[in-house]
Amino acid sequence: MRALPRVAILWALTACGPAPEHASSGHDQLDTSKVFIATPPTSDLSSSRTPSQDSVLATVAAYRGKRVSVDVAARIIVDYFEAGGHLDPRVTQNDMDLVRAIGRELDRRTMRP
Repeated sequence: MRALPRVAILWALTACGPAPEHASSGHDQLDTSKVFIATPPTSDLSSSRTPSQDSVLATVAAYRGKRVSVDVAARIIVDYFEAGGHLDPRVTQNDMDLVRAIGRELDRRTMRP
């Protein structure tokens, strides 16, 4: 995983380097390696999968009411974190099972190939 940033930087330096000497023969040429392609906007489907803070709090309440498992609650909380959400630390305060489950889910997602 640590090699990926190095490869990306090396690729960017190679792609954005100076043009070779033979390319300046008086003809206008387009170097396609330097063309910027914007990523498409996120679809409504992917943004609808991102949990809101209300759904995260409802899931934690369901976990505390023993209606969902700790692993399900951890998955939803980590989805919320990955979407850029911030959760009040008091939500997990004094619940070491939930904190451990969140840690396991984070480890599982970072260990993916």
